[in-house]
Order: sequence, then structure tokens, then C-alpha cells
Amino acid sequence: MSSEPSANSRWNLFKFDFIRNIFIVSLLITGGLLLYSHLVVLPEFQQLSGRYAQAESNRVVRHLRPFIIDPATEEIKAELTPADRTKIRTLVQDFQIADFKLFSTDGDLLFTSSPIDRAHPRGYLTDVITYKQAVSRIAHQNDLTPNGHRVAKDGIETYIPLMQDNRCLGVVEIYHDLAPRKQMLTRALWLNTMTQGALAGGLLIVVIVTLLKTGHALRQRNQARTALKAAHHRLEKKIDERTTELVQVNIELEHEIEDRRNAEIALNEQLDLLQKLIDTIPYPIFYKNTAGVYLGCNTAFASAIGLAKDKIIGKTIYDLASKETAESYFRAEQALFDKPGHKIYETTVRYSDGRNRDIIYNLATFTDSNNDLLGLVGVMIDITDRKLAEQERVRLAKAIEQAADAIEITDADGRIQYVNPAFENMTGFARHEVVGRQPSIQKSGKQKPNFYAHMWSVLKNGGVWNGQLVNRRKDGTLYKEDVSISPVMDPKGRITNYVAVKHDVTEEMQRRKQLQQMHKMEAIGTLAGGIAHDFNNILSGIIGYIEISNQFAEPDSAVRPYLERMHQAANRARDLVGQILTFSRQEGEEQVPVRIDLIVKEALKLIRSSLPATIDIQTDFEAQGTVLADATQIHQVVMNLCTNAYHAMEDRGGRLNVALQAIGVTADMLTTYPELSVGHHLQLVVADTGQGMDTNTVSRIFEPYFTTKAKGKGTGLGLAIVHGIVKRHNGAVRVHSRPGEGTRFEIVLPQVATPAAAEKKTIHLPKGSERILIVDDESMLVELIKDMLEQLGYQTQGYTNPFEALDVYKADQQKFDLVITDMTMPGLTGDVLARQLLDLRTDLPIILCTGFSEKISPEKAREMGIQGYLLKPLTLMDLAATVRGALDGADASNPPFPPPAANSGPAENTIRP
Repeated sequence: MSSEPSANSRWNLFKFDFIRNIFIVSLLITGGLLLYSHLVVLPEFQQLSGRYAQAESNRVVRHLRPFIIDPATEEIKAELTPADRTKIRTLVQDFQIADFKLFSTDGDLLFTSSPIDRAHPRGYLTDVITYKQAVSRIAHQNDLTPNGHRVAKDGIETYIPLMQDNRCLGVVEIYHDLAPRKQMLTRALWLNTMTQGALAGGLLIVVIVTLLKTGHALRQRNQARTALKAAHHRLEKKIDERTTELVQVNIELEHEIEDRRNAEIALNEQLDLLQKLIDTIPYPIFYKNTAGVYLGCNTAFASAIGLAKDKIIGKTIYDLASKETAESYFRAEQALFDKPGHKIYETTVRYSDGRNRDIIYNLATFTDSNNDLLGLVGVMIDITDRKLAEQERVRLAKAIEQAADAIEITDADGRIQYVNPAFENMTGFARHEVVGRQPSIQKSGKQKPNFYAHMWSVLKNGGVWNGQLVNRRKDGTLYKEDVSISPVMDPKGRITNYVAVKHDVTEEMQRRKQLQQMHKMEAIGTLAGGIAHDFNNILSGIIGYIEISNQFAEPDSAVRPYLERMHQAANRARDLVGQILTFSRQEGEEQVPVRIDLIVKEALKLIRSSLPATIDIQTDFEAQGTVLADATQIHQVVMNLCTNAYHAMEDRGGRLNVALQAIGVTADMLTTYPELSVGHHLQLVVADTGQGMDTNTVSRIFEPYFTTKAKGKGTGLGLAIVHGIVKRHNGAVRVHSRPGEGTRFEIVLPQVATPAAAEKKTIHLPKGSERILIVDDESMLVELIKDMLEQLGYQTQGYTNPFEALDVYKADQQKFDLVITDMTMPGLTGDVLARQLLDLRTDLPIILCTGFSEKISPEKAREMGIQGYLLKPLTLMDLAATVRGALDGADASNPPFPPPAANSGPAENTIRP
């Protein structure tokens, strides 16, 4: 085949492979460059330009804000002053801004820095005001100059809202000219366009040359090919050159983008590191911008607030706290923004767990590289535990100050550094009198030197010393104290101080002696009770048989006076036992009208036998009055005073004078006897001719446990008891004594009217014929009660064994109408026997007799169902009345619990059956 083209096909250029290939390659390169320009270069250019414009716009707004916002009203200035306009234009020029405009929220233009008018899309202003977010766009405008010419300008319009307290005051439009950056892009695009044009032109030349040359001659084919190759070579060279330039520009753009990306990554890494660092800090930390919006915080702050970090960032204090709390914080922060720097203050914050915490707020402002204020950072330091510790320290100090025990603190050398008020009260020394001195100022001399040596040996070795000291008060008096001394050591184990806690045990020791005395008295009471039981049994036989004998004696019989005197003596013995029991049991006093002269005489008879013959007792009872008193306690007063007088005259003998006088207390005498009242009184005088006492001793004789007697001869309680008894009887006691001249005690008691003497009358004893069971472990008492009841007409049967009596009753429960039983019996006591009898027969009348018992009383007997209660020694009258009352059902005329006879003198009544 011929390679030459035919005439019909010479215009079909695409039949040639190289032409077709060149055309396809040109289309691909041209399309690829166009796609790259529009899909990569232009978007990247717009994005970078938008970021740059928005960042620059924010900077411009921060600098222009002071000239736009009125600080007084916090609104956009109604009218900008020429100075403000000049400063705005200067800043616009400094920032190389093409145009700056200020709009109100209604879209009205308030200020512009350029005389060129441009159209302003209303939609952008509305979006910025509504969403309060900045907006940037690339604008292609034909602006109108003042002379009416149209100027084509390409740039970026950025709309930024002016915010104040989360509200929009207006919108700032900043126009950045893209000419400088667009030139570079235009140059690149121009090169691309030129390359495309050159490619298209070369291709056109080739086609034209080919068409022309093809028609001339095939001989020029080689020349055309050569020329085409040369042109193709030149074209490829140009394309390579232009492509290289474009690639270089693209590389530069990529490098710039990479640098920005790396900078952003580095910044993010620094921010992450900073966030990790502040998260490790246990104190809550936050930072916010000048609008009060939280930009970030650490984990401790999020935990304190009770929200996640993403729920805090972007919020204000108004979103996280109450309005009142938020306003207080906002005011403090705004004051710091107005005067940037550092501020510390204390407040109380409620954490998310509901607890109020005491917080120290540390606030500080921070700026950017241009020293522009960006916001503030806050650190919250919890001082709750510190304040609690301080309060605990204050409480401890108050507790030491108010402690009941004395507390003394010394340094390591023993010099006093502190004493509490209790120490001052206990020792009489004021704090300033002892601070700086040694504790030896209280030394009493009662402790031996080796005592203190041992104490200091224990303390200096780090031990705690406990013991008892006798120390001296400021007034010279001695007192006992329990002391506990502890060393105080520093962290290195060195002793820095000593702390002594002291407790005054003087009164406690006295109470301990009183307790010992009480135990002694209880023992005496127990012994007296045992003696009284047996003695009452003996007296029961004596009194009972005297009364029986008296019934058989004729009124004019010579033996009758002797029987009455025997009865009188037995009654006095019975009363004396009762007084001993009352004293030993320390029973409550019962004050009744009593003849005091009779009590004094009886006490003197009792003490006469215990005094030696060297002591002479003289009495003078010129007055015989009645006082309201407890006879046993008055008896004890006389005994104590006479005993003291005996001890005062024991060595040399002497005279004991006891007198009773009637005195009238007048108003003038109340200065001497303030305890008394105006009226008639009786004065008991007990005087001795012993060794006497000095004034100091007289002033202390009524103190408990104070005594001048030798050890073993007195407890120091006698006169204290006398003083207490006289006071309880509304009386007064006075002492007159001098050394070598004896001692005189005067007891003054109020006198009461003497009760009328009872008339003699004959009492008829009630009789009966019922069957009575008698149980008592004393056979003599069983026989006595049987004789007394049989004289009254009753049928009796007696047993000394309670078990035998119980068996007899069980054998025939209807055999007896009444049971009389003793309380204290071996093996089976009277109350237990009564309970078993009542279990067998609930309506059985029982009378319980006792000489002395702590287990039973009339009240307890009633609660058990016992109908009668008798105290030994028994009298015929008491027995007859109680038996008859129990048998008759305890009616009002015959009480089953008759009061015991209390005859302390001659019998006044005659008893007839």
C-alpha cells in the first residue's frame, strides 16, 4: 500500500495516528489541569483565605471593641467621635483591611471605612445575629465609586457578631482584598491557560501546516515531519517547563498547608499535654474567655461540679449555678477583667455531693502573644479540713481552759509555761505568778527527796508518771492531788515539754473515810439487830409474865407496886433497844414533842457507868420543857458531848456539869443566834473542867474528821454530827473555851407547848374462844403466848419446830382459826411459812411477830396477805387487840396492825380482862 494520502482523504487528518494522539493528549492535559484548578487549587485557596480572613477579623474586632462599645451602657456607641473614627481607620490601615463596616442588629450601616459602596446581602447579617456565629464568604463585587465608576473587586467578607453578656449588640463586616493572593493564583492559572493555548495553537499550526503541505507535495513530507517534530519537541519542552512551574507552585502550597497542619498538630499535642498536667492536679482548675464561657477544666473541677467536661465547656456560670451565685462570681471575674492581674478570695462552695466546702479562689488573667487579654484561669483550693483542724485546735484549747482538772505544762527543764483556770482555782496561784517558775513553789515537804528523783527518772526516760502528791496552796494549806505527768516529744524523739493533769482528791479522801465509817456503822447495825432480836425475845417473856402476874395481884396488894416498877423498867429497856435499832439503821427522823429533860437524864444514866470515879457529874434541871425532836438524835447529842468532855478530863479527872435552862430569844439576841427565831427556847449546857482549846481549834471543831484526840480515840465525826442534828432541829450550838479553863457547849432548841397528860383509864381486853396455832423457835415465848391467849379465853396449840407445825396444819386445815408465827426461825422463816399456809387456805388469818428483821415490814406483810403484824417484846394489850382484829376480819374498830406501845415512863393505864 502506498503511504501517501489520496486526494479524497487528504483532509481526513485523524487518519494519521500522531495527529490523533496529539489531539487526545492535549484534551486530557487541558481537562486535567482545569479539573485540578477548580477541584483542588481554588477550594484550597478559598479555605485558606477564609481561615486567614476570619482569624484576622477576630483580632481586628478585639482591638476595635473599645472604640465601638460604650463601657457605661455596654452598648454600641450611638455616635462615633471623630477621634474614634480616626483610630478605627488607622487600625484598619494597620491591619491592611480593604473595608470595615459596622451594622446594627436591624441591619443599619453605622460606620464604614471606605467610600466605595457595595451591595450587602441581608441574609448573612440575619444569620450572624440569629446564630451569634461569625460567617466568612468570598465575594465578587462591582463596587460603585463616588464618581460613578464601577470597580470590580474580589475579596473575603467576614461578618462577626459583637457579643456582650450573651447578647448581640451588632455586626462587624470586614472585607479583605484577595488581590495579593489572587495574583499568585492568577499567575499559575495564566501559565496553565497559556500552556493550554500554546498546546491548542501548536496543534492548530500542525493541522494547518499538514493541510497545506499535504496539498503541495509529498516531497515536503519529511520537512513537515521534521518541522512537526521540532515543534512537538519545543511544545513538550514548554509544557514541561510550565508544568514544572505549576508543580513548584503546588509544592509550595502543599508545604504551606503541611506547615500549618504540623503547627496545628503540635499545638494540639501541647494542649493535650497541658490538659493531662492539669488533670493530675488535685485542685479544681478551670479557664474561660472574657465573655465568661468555659474553655476547659480539669478532672477535679468536673468532679466538684458533678458534670462531664463536655457538659461544662462552652457554658457559663449562669448555666451551672443559681442566678444569685452566678452573679456574684461574674462580678468578681469582670472586676478582674477590668483590672487584669491576680486575685485571691475565700468563699463557700456546695460540691456535687451536697457538702459545703470552704474554698480559696485563685484567679489570674492570661493574654496572647500580642498581650491581648484572652480570659482568666481559676484554681480552687479546698481548705475545709484545714479550717476543721483549726477549729479542733480552738476546741482543744477551750477544753483545756474549761477542764475541771488542773493542767500544767512545763518546758523540758521543768519551768512552767502554762496553767489552766482549774489550776488557779485549785492552788490559789494566778497564772502570771507561776509562769516561768518551777513547780517546787508548791512543795509541801511531805515527800522525801528520793520520791522526786524516781519521778524525774521515769519522765526523762520517756515514761508516764502517775502518783499522788501532797502540795501547798498559795494560802499555805495542804491538799492531796492525783497527778499524771506525760512527756511531749518532737518528731526526733526529743522531750520538749511535760504535761501534768492534776485532780484534787482531798474531799474524795474524806468521803472515802466517811464511807468507811458508814460501813462500820452498818456493821454495828447488823450486830445491834442480832442482839435486839434475842433481847426482844427475853423482854417479851419479862413483860408478858409481868402483865399476867399483874392481873392476879389485887389492887391493894403489896406486890403490885413492885410489878409496876418491873413493868416500867422493862418498857424502858424496850425503848432503849428501839433507839439502838433506829440509830444503827440511820432511819429518817420523826420529830414529835418530847420531854428533853427525861432524854438527858436517861443518857446520863447510860454514860455514868462508863465514866471513871475521877469525873464528877453534876446536873441542874431547873427547866422541864418540851421540844419538837427525834428522841434518839437528842440522846446521841448528849452522848457525844459527854464523851468529848470525858476525853478532855481523862488524864486528871474533873467535873462534868449538865444543865437545862429556859431562855427567851429576843430580837436583840438574833445577832448572836441568827439561826433562831424570837420566842421561848430551852438551853442545854454541857461543860467540863478539862484542858480547853485555843481559838483556832474552836473554829474548826465542827469540821468532819477534824480531831485533837490521839489516834484511835476518835473519828472526828462526833461534833460534826452534833452540829448537823442541832441544825435539823432548827436550833443553835455555841462553844466557849480557853486553854486550861475547860470547855462549855450550849445547845439552844425551840420550845413547844407541853401536851396535856393522858387521864388514867381502864382498858378492857377483847377476848374470844377461837383455836389458835402458835409457832416460835423460843419455847418460853410459845408458853408465854399460850398463857396470855388462854387467859383471854382462846384455845391454843404451840410448836417450836415450824415444819412440825406445818404438818399438823396440813393434817387438818379446819382445826385452827388463826396462826401466830415468829419471823426468824431456823430452817423455815415466818414469811415462807405464812406463804405455804396461805397456799393451802387463802382465807386463813395470820399474825407475824418479829423482834428485828430487815426482810419484813408491815407493808410487805400486807402485800403477802398477812392480816396482823406485831413487834417484840409483846404486850398483852397489843396481842389481844391484834388477835381479835385478825379474827374479826380487820374491821375499822379492831385494826390488825396496832401501833406498838411506846411507854418511856411509869404505866399510866390499868388493864382489866
